[in-house]
Amino acid sequence: ADMAFAPVGQVLRWLPTPLPESVRQYLKLALPQGEVRQTHARVLGRLDDFPFKKPGMGEFHISTQLAEVRYVTVPKAMLESPGSGEWPTLQDLSGDLVFDRMSVRLNKVKARVAQAPSIVWPILEAQIKNLEQANVELRAEGKGPLGEALTLWKSMPLNDMTDRVLSGARAQGLAEYKMNLSIPVENAEQTQAKGNVLMLGNEILMAADAPTLSRVRGGGAFTSNGFDLQSMQAQLWGGEVRLEGGAKASAPAGSPQAQIRAQGQLTAEGLRAAAELND
Repeated sequence: ADMAFAPVGQVLRWLPTPLPESVRQYLKLALPQGEVRQTHARVLGRLDDFPFKKPGMGEFHISTQLAEVRYVTVPKAMLESPGSGEWPTLQDLSGDLVFDRMSVRLNKVKARVAQAPSIVWPILEAQIKNLEQANVELRAEGKGPLGEALTLWKSMPLNDMTDRVLSGARAQGLAEYKMNLSIPVENAEQTQAKGNVLMLGNEILMAADAPTLSRVRGGGAFTSNGFDLQSMQAQLWGGEVRLEGGAKASAPAGSPQAQIRAQGQLTAEGLRAAAELND
């Protein structure tokens, strides 16, 4: 069967009847707007065996193209305690949506992240391997302004998880990003994030009373439990320094939530010119 055009909400009608209600609710809330185009469906086998979970029982395959879709990766209505912050929302999304037996794949995606619209994501894909035990796995790789990546971080629950240690941070220049989200549909509160950032000679101010780091190079990794600096170098007060440390969501009571250490050589001229030391 073929269908030329329909609202994206029509995908709910394609799902096998015995699925958990949480899966239908997730798709309804996660895809509030957009269109599906050039839909092709193939169903072959005994209806008693539908949706043909095992190969050889039959065939259930639907492919369609998404256009102008808005994808809310973790709808707040799915959370028992929404709190502050929102996980990324993808706007103006296009791509291929494929249902194959009990799995769903979203491939060849082009979209903007609403909280960081200037970052370009050449790789962006999502899948649910088993609709009966639905867990959304989203993978993204991109490049764009580090300042917008900080805005994205501050808008997400990750900011609260790390006691808002980056709330005052500012940055300039481009960086490269990898991000993975794991969203358990039955318990979206347990959404997990991980990824890394590669600095490409950026300028970073960690806080209003902190020194400005220039020509920052190297990587940093993050998870839902915090972030770590990895093999990062920068220029500070006229010299070259190596940066280590990070922030942990589970820091012991009374200890600093974030600890960043700089080791290297400084210059007398750089120290004299440092405005933060001469106030």
